[in-house]
Amino acid sequence: MRLADSPSKTTRQIRLHDGRLLAYAEYGDLAGRPVIFFHGTPGSRLFHYPDESIAQSLGVRIITPDRPGFGLSDFKPGRTLLDWPDDVMELADALQIDRFAVAGTSGGAPYVAACALKIPHRLTRAVMISSTAPIDAPAATNGMVWLNHLLFSSARYSLMLTKLSWGLMNFGYHQSPERFFDFEANLSPETEKALLKEPGVRAMLMQDYAEASRMGARGTAWEMTLLAHPWGFRLQGITMEIYLWHGEADVRAPLSMGKYLASTIPNCRATFTPGEGHDVMYHHWKEILSVVTSWGDDEDDGDKHGNGAKGSRKRQTRPKRRTLSSEAKPVPAESCSTEEQVRPEPEKTTRRKRQLVPAGSGDNSAVQS
Repeated sequence: MRLADSPSKTTRQIRLHDGRLLAYAEYGDLAGRPVIFFHGTPGSRLFHYPDESIAQSLGVRIITPDRPGFGLSDFKPGRTLLDWPDDVMELADALQIDRFAVAGTSGGAPYVAACALKIPHRLTRAVMISSTAPIDAPAATNGMVWLNHLLFSSARYSLMLTKLSWGLMNFGYHQSPERFFDFEANLSPETEKALLKEPGVRAMLMQDYAEASRMGARGTAWEMTLLAHPWGFRLQGITMEIYLWHGEADVRAPLSMGKYLASTIPNCRATFTPGEGHDVMYHHWKEILSVVTSWGDDEDDGDKHGNGAKGSRKRQTRPKRRTLSSEAKPVPAESCSTEEQVRPEPEKTTRRKRQLVPAGSGDNSAVQS
């Protein structure tokens, strides 16, 4: 696997309606079909499949935002899983994208379910990869590696303990990233051990973890608390089709989690891969992207939830195109480096068309009307 040169190493931010900044990076074909990708936990916008030639060859534009409290996205106190679809819609509106696919891996995959439930009218495809499941699902933690079991258990009972646990994890990473990932590899199946030895993958994951912990442990601790408690919605209420990939040898999100999701989501197309662990995405990336982009081009040929594929799905009326929110203001950021940035204070804006300002400009007056 090679690490391809990419135009995605520039981070941008948008100002959300509540004043928070949301950061994102883009990969693949920047003129291609849009897929908003949700990183794992912990994770950041720097998480991506190292060989971008696959996305480029398939014409896929991958947009990866930092969730609140990770990377350069502001923390949102008290947020829930169902708050995320609103941020996703604001990001899509700011980028003038009407319909898009969503995909997520590991701790990011439950947010795919939240989007499928709350904003199906905006989605073309929904893909969950190596997803966690509600911890109260039957046998959810059977086969889970001891470290993940410990982290989920602490998140169920104490936010303070969770912050402490992840603070120690972050400290261990910053003391020696190499030893940290060697430790992680030793907890993993053989396929993951081999993957973590690949220079392109290892370098990307190290950059991703460093960026994920830029603001400390608060973002990760809160998200683990969300994932370790009832999700706040019923999976049975999802009406659109969900594609699911899950490794049968996964010890971080055990097979029992994938089986529960596949049996509970009404219209789920599940693929379980023998002998593979939490690394399913790396082995099936081209296949996953092919599914993500397989929906039809003709708007009159069924709804755009993925009716290009076989299977029964309810038709839904296509909504009118949303316009750019007056509060969703594009604000370019410096870059994908891990240096701190000065955040401009929120300001009121008028309903005028915005243009991106030069990178590194913290002056809101530079936003052109």
